[in-house]
Amino acid sequence: MEILFIVLLIAAVLLLWHRVSTLGRKLDELEVVLRILRRNPKGTSEPAPQSPVQRASAAPAPTMQEAHGETPAVTPALLVALAPLSGSYARTSQPDPVPDPAVAPWIVRVVRDYLTGGNLVVRVGIIVLFFGVAFLLTYVAEHTQLSIQMRLAGVAAGAVVLFALGWRLRHRRRGFSLALQGGSIGVMYLTLFASLRLYALIPAELAFALMAALGVVSCLLAVRQDALALSMLGATGGFLAPVLASTGQGSHVVLFSYYALLDVFIVAQAWFKAWRPLNLLAFVFTFGVGAAWGVMRYEPAHFATTEPFLLFFFLAFITIAVLFALRSAPRLAHYVDGTLVFGTPVAAMALQMELVRDFHHGRAWSALGAGLVYLLLAAGLNRLQRDNLRLLKESFIALGIAFLTLAVPLWFDDTWTSSTWALEGAALVWMGLKQGRRLPTTAGLLLQIAAAITYLLRNDAPMDVYPLVNAGFTGAVMISIAGLLSARMAVRPDSILKPLGVVPSHLALGWGLGWWLYAAASEVRDFVPASWQDGAYLGVAVVTGLASAALVSPLKWPALRVPALLLLPVMVVAACLWTLLHLHPFNAGGWLAWPASFAALWLCLHWHGNSLPPKLAALMHGLALWLLALLAGWELSWQVAQFTAAGTVWADVTWALMPTLMLAALASRFVCNCWPVRVHPEAFRGWVACGLATFLLLWSLLLNWDSNGAAAPLPYLPLVNPLDIAVGFALLVVARWLRVMWHADPALFNHEQQKGMIWVLAGTIFVWLNAVLLRSMHHWLGVPYQLEALAADTTVQASLSIFWTLLALGTMLWANRSGQRATWFGGAGLMAVVVAKLFLVDLVHVGTLPRIVSFLVVGGLMLVIGYFSPLPPVKTAAAA
Repeated sequence: MEILFIVLLIAAVLLLWHRVSTLGRKLDELEVVLRILRRNPKGTSEPAPQSPVQRASAAPAPTMQEAHGETPAVTPALLVALAPLSGSYARTSQPDPVPDPAVAPWIVRVVRDYLTGGNLVVRVGIIVLFFGVAFLLTYVAEHTQLSIQMRLAGVAAGAVVLFALGWRLRHRRRGFSLALQGGSIGVMYLTLFASLRLYALIPAELAFALMAALGVVSCLLAVRQDALALSMLGATGGFLAPVLASTGQGSHVVLFSYYALLDVFIVAQAWFKAWRPLNLLAFVFTFGVGAAWGVMRYEPAHFATTEPFLLFFFLAFITIAVLFALRSAPRLAHYVDGTLVFGTPVAAMALQMELVRDFHHGRAWSALGAGLVYLLLAAGLNRLQRDNLRLLKESFIALGIAFLTLAVPLWFDDTWTSSTWALEGAALVWMGLKQGRRLPTTAGLLLQIAAAITYLLRNDAPMDVYPLVNAGFTGAVMISIAGLLSARMAVRPDSILKPLGVVPSHLALGWGLGWWLYAAASEVRDFVPASWQDGAYLGVAVVTGLASAALVSPLKWPALRVPALLLLPVMVVAACLWTLLHLHPFNAGGWLAWPASFAALWLCLHWHGNSLPPKLAALMHGLALWLLALLAGWELSWQVAQFTAAGTVWADVTWALMPTLMLAALASRFVCNCWPVRVHPEAFRGWVACGLATFLLLWSLLLNWDSNGAAAPLPYLPLVNPLDIAVGFALLVVARWLRVMWHADPALFNHEQQKGMIWVLAGTIFVWLNAVLLRSMHHWLGVPYQLEALAADTTVQASLSIFWTLLALGTMLWANRSGQRATWFGGAGLMAVVVAKLFLVDLVHVGTLPRIVSFLVVGGLMLVIGYFSPLPPVKTAAAA
C-alpha cells in the first residue's frame, strides 16, 4: 500500500512540475506579445524574420557564366596563388650555379694550380723523379759496389745539370724551368742529408753550411723569379729528405737542427713574399714530423735536447704569421693567416705539455710563458700604429689572455688539452667568420668537438680539490665559452654561415650552454653537501637565466632571451621532482633557491617580456603565479603541520591561503594598476584568476569530503572553526572576483559561461553547507564522518531533508523578490529532490522519529513556499 502511495505521489509531483513549466512558458509568450503592442500602438507589425529559404530566394541570381558552368576570368588572387608554382617551375628551368673556384680550400687550390698550371707532364714527372732518386739511393747503397762517394757525386751532378737546364730556360719556358729548378733543389737537399746522416761523409758543420747555402739560393731564386711553385718544390724536397732517407737510427738533434734551418729559410722568404701555401707547408712538416717523433721516440731524458727546438719552431712560425700579415695588409685589410696564428699555439702547446708532464707546475709555467709572449707581441704591434694590423693584434691579445687564464687551473691540475683546444677552436671560428673563409671555421668547430671528446675521455685526471678553481671545472667552462663565442659570431651580418639561417648559431648556443650546465652541475655534485644539492642545481639554473637576460643588450644577442625565459620550465620540472624527493619546498636549500628563482624569473620577464608574443608572455606570467601559489601553499601547510597535532585541519586549510590572497589581490583595483597585471589585464582577470578560483573550488570540495573539521585544541563550532572560516573566505573571494571581473570586462566571458560559473559556485557553496551540517552531526551526535555511516543514520537523513527544504525556501523567496527566474527554478528543483528523497530514502526507516520529523517539517515548509512563492517571477524585458 505504501509503495502504491509513493508511486502516486511521485507522479503527482512530476505532473505539478510539468504544469508549472507550461505556465511559465505561456507567461513568456504573453510578455513578448505585450512588448510588441507597446512599441506599435497603431497596430503595425514588425517585419517577420526571414527563414533560410526566404533568404536564399532573396540572394542575387547567378551570372550567365556561373549558370552554364563557364570558367570565370583569371583574378589577381588566382595569379598570386599560381605565383609560387610558376616561380618553382622557372627555377627548375635555370641551370645550376657554378661554384666559385676561389672559395675552395687552400690545399685543394694548391694541388689544382700545380696540376693545371704550366706543363702538367713535367710537373708530375718531377715528382716521380724525386721519389725515384730517393729510392735509387737506398737501392744503390744495398746492391752496388761503387763507393758511396761516387754514387752521391753522380746524383749531385745530375741535380746540377737539371738546375742549369732549368735556369737557362727561365725566360723562354717559365713553367718548365721552375719545375726543373725545384726538382734539382730537392735532390740536392736529399744528397746532402744522405751524405751527413746515412754515410757520415761530411761533418755536420759542412753539411749544414751547404744546406744553408742551398736554402739561401733557393730563397733568392724563388723571390727573384716570383715563383711560388719553385719555393714549394724546393721546400717539399727539403722536408721530405730526412723522412725518405731515414733508417730509424738517427739522432733527433740532427733532424730538428735540419728542420730549424729549413724554417729559417721559410722565415727569410716570408720577409719578401706573403706566400701562405709555403708557410702552411712548413708548418705541417715541422710539427707533423715532430709530433710523430715524439709519439714514437721521445723519452724524458731527451728534454734538454728537444725543448730548445720546440721553442724555436714556436717563435719561428709566430714570426712567419707576423710577416705574412705585414706583407698582406697593404692589399687586404685585416687579413690574418688564422691557421698559423691559432694553429701554432695549438700544435706547440700540445707538444710542450707532453714535454713538461713530469715537471712540477711545468704546464702552468708553459701557459704563463705563452701568454706573456703573445701579450708582448700585441704590445709591439700596437706601437706600429697601423690600423690594418688591428685584427692580428686582437688575436694575440685573445691568445695571451687565454693562456694566462689557463695557467691558473693548470697550477692546481694538469688537465689542459680540452681547454686549450676549445679556446683555439673558438679563435679559429672567429678568424674564419671574420675573413669569410670556410677552412678555419670548419677546423675551429672540429677542434671544439675534439676538445669535448678529450675532456670526456679524461679518465686519469686527479681528484679536484678546490671548488671552481680546478681544471675539471675550468676545462668544461672553456669548452662552453668557446661554443658561446662561436654562436655569437655565427650571427654576424657578414658571416659565411648566414645562408644557413639561425640553425648554426642556435646549435652552438645550445652546445655552449650545455657544457656550462655540465660544469656547474659537476661542481655541485663534487663539492656541495648532499642535503643542499637540489637547491644548488636550481641555483645554477637561476644564475644561467639571469646572466643570459643581462647579456642580451650588451652583446646585442636576442637569442640569449631563450635560456633566460627557459627558467620557468626548469622551475616547473624542479617543482615536480621536489614533490617526489622532498617533504617541502624549503628542504635541500630550497629556502634560498626558490625565492631567488621567482625573483630572477620576474626580472627576466620584466626585461624581455615585451619581446615575446603577448599571449606567450601572459602564459608565462600566469604559470609563474600558479607555481608560486602551489609552492607557497605546500610550504605553509608543512610548516603548520610541524606545530599542530596530527589529524587536525590546521595544515589542510593553509594550502588555500596563498591562492585566496592572490585572487583577492587580482580583484582589487590597486593590483590591476601594477605590473604585470597592467600589461596583461585580460589574462590576469581571466584565465589566471580562473585557475586560482578553480583550485579553491576543488580544494573546498576535497577538504569538505575528507576532513571532519577537528582543530584541536579548539572545540568544534559550526561555521566558527578554521575549516569553515577558510572555505567561506575562499568562496567569498571567488564570488568577489566574479563580480569585479564582469563589471570591469563584461566581454571577457559570454553569458552562458557566466551562468555556468554561477552554478558551479552555487553548487560548491551547497556542498560546503551540507558538509557543515554533517560535521556538526559527527561532533555532536558521534556519527562517524564516513559516507556509509552518515547515509545509514536516520537523524542525519532527516536533518538533510529539513536543511535542503530550508535552502529551497530561502532560494525561492529570494528569487521571487529579485526577479531571478533561473534561481527560482533551481530552488524548485532542489525541492523536488527533497520530495523524492523523502519517499525513496527517508521512508525506508519505518517507525523512526527522524522520519516523522522530516516529513512534518518538509511538508510545513512546502506550505510556506506555496504561500509566498508559488510561481516563478515574471520575466522582465531586460531578462528577456
